[in-house]
Amino acid sequence: MNTEKRRHLLADRNLRVICGVTVISVLGIASVTPAFPAAAKALSVSSQEMALLISAFTLPSIVFTPLTGILADRIGRRQILLPSLLLFGLGGVACAFAPSFPLLVFCRFVQGLGASSLSSLNMVLIGDLFEDDERESATGYNSSAVSLGTALFPVLGGALALLSWRAPFLIAVLAFPVAYAVAVHLKVPFAKGTATMGGYFKALGSGLRQREIVAILTATAGTFIVLFGSVTTYLPFLLAERFGASSFSIGLVFLCQSLATALTASSSGFLAERFGPRSRLCLAFCLFSLALVIYPRAGSLPPVILAALLFGTAQGLNMPVLLSLLVTFACPEYRGGLMAVNTLVLRLGQTVGPLLAGFVFLERGIDGVFNAAALAALVTVALVLALFGKSRLAGRC
Repeated sequence: MNTEKRRHLLADRNLRVICGVTVISVLGIASVTPAFPAAAKALSVSSQEMALLISAFTLPSIVFTPLTGILADRIGRRQILLPSLLLFGLGGVACAFAPSFPLLVFCRFVQGLGASSLSSLNMVLIGDLFEDDERESATGYNSSAVSLGTALFPVLGGALALLSWRAPFLIAVLAFPVAYAVAVHLKVPFAKGTATMGGYFKALGSGLRQREIVAILTATAGTFIVLFGSVTTYLPFLLAERFGASSFSIGLVFLCQSLATALTASSSGFLAERFGPRSRLCLAFCLFSLALVIYPRAGSLPPVILAALLFGTAQGLNMPVLLSLLVTFACPEYRGGLMAVNTLVLRLGQTVGPLLAGFVFLERGIDGVFNAAALAALVTVALVLALFGKSRLAGRC
């Protein structure tokens, strides 16, 4: 795709609305965690109890994401997306005014219900609205929105928390203008499903049995097991113990990683013109492994920054390829259900990764965690390439 076409894509109103949905999907956790210490003090609860605010928010996704995906296929995308955004915003505002901790946990659960469809329907819409090289570029821009939101919302939330621990929860009001944009500006070409429920699940099951889909889901699971099992969970401890890094310095390392992801992902269309999906996935997982090997062996912060940039670049290569391939192989009539399954696999990877890393940590220490994650990255890409076999990776719908 040439530069003029990429500029046209960036100006596409549908893509801007989808990226708005994506930004909302990441603010639910990133914007409020800086306020947790102040909230714990104000509400007289422990840090362990505060963790319930994360669990209460993520739990509905495990249960309701598949359901919302199926409903999006059956009754329409906008019909699920619009109430989800409104529920997310209302739940966030309710959190800001919750008078007690139990009620705050309940409001977070309500907000999580609203969030459960957002991170899958954004990619469903990209699959519905864009094709071929435009889809690859749109996926990259959407991944950039994820990375920028992940990088910037903690800063915004931390600044607002200086005013009051309740203030970061009010960032959720951004869901309301996005909901308006969905209602007024989003053009969704997909029609409601007309097949019987039995026919729908038969088609969805057939899609899930494609070896390419199995490979993509395997790569997604491996990515988030590696990411959450090593970098997200243990990198802060490594930096604090080895280098005496402050929370601000740790935040800068993660900011470097997120910016590298955003920059690389925004170039997905350009990269797709020059390198096939296999090449980009191989490079991504090799960079994951290299970064994870560097982290525990770094003698100072500059090599740590290098590793963060490498890891972020790998993520910027990896996720757009996987998501673009997935929507390519997902036929429109069951695309919502398939993307919901992918989100469920992602959540399971986020959950299982820290648990597996914990076992490694007990046996091999923190260096062992990063070494095991580096090996897991290479094993994952080997499995994925074996599952792909000689497939042209061109999709069947």
